[in-house]
Amino acid sequence: MYQKQAHQRKQQKDTQAPSKPEIKTDLTDKAGTKTPVEVTAEPGAKVELFDKDGNKIGEGVAGKRR
Repeated sequence: MYQKQAHQRKQQKDTQAPSKPEIKTDLTDKAGTKTPVEVTAEPGAKVELFDKDGNKIGEGVAGKRR
């Protein structure tokens, strides 16, 4: 019976939308630098950063919290 319950739990779908990524770094005067930007996002989420004109200036994939 326990194995059947564990199997049923694995089949449940994730129906909750991920949280919106949150930029933790102050971006003032960061344009044109290679200074790392700290972003909090759901692990595995692709995060893209854009400038005020809509040009992509960076991207990354959120990892597990260390």
